[in-house]
Amino acid sequence: MASKSRVVQYKSDELDSEFRKYVIGLFEKAKKSILIITGEGAAFGYQDVRWALKDALDRGVKCSVYATDPLYASKWLSYGVALYKGKEKVDDHFLVVDGVSYIHSFPHERKKIGVREGEVHYGDASGAGGIVKKFKSLVRKAERVTEAEDPFDRIMKHPRDLGVETQSSDIDDVVYG
Repeated sequence: MASKSRVVQYKSDELDSEFRKYVIGLFEKAKKSILIITGEGAAFGYQDVRWALKDALDRGVKCSVYATDPLYASKWLSYGVALYKGKEKVDDHFLVVDGVSYIHSFPHERKKIGVREGEVHYGDASGAGGIVKKFKSLVRKAERVTEAEDPFDRIMKHPRDLGVETQSSDIDDVVYG
């Protein structure tokens, strides 16, 4: 009997829209579980990806994430995602749905939009099984994240330098004349 597995390549595009389309498609088909192995989880910064994950979680799908430097940790946790922070660096990133289909994103520049390339593997339980084993191995050596710094507190402690001089010492004079 012929295997029903198939592989689709995706290429980089300006807003990672092709990558996001495949992620959302897998989230929509998820019935039991989503496992993510990433360096940072930057794809979760896309609102459409968040909505698709939220929909999957609302259907009862469980999601677990391994990251070395988890971005959006407070958001992941608020959604009920099991988040693990580890020290073992991962170059290739993976997203496995129901232990059968997965996305393999090739190494790319961190936090950079428009550079993602990889493959989507549909119906490849054997390949997905190897990634699930890798995930379990990473999680065994990782720390479970149960709380994250509030984003507002983080910004107040470490404000971004936007390259524009700002200061409010004379705000009263500006507002009240």
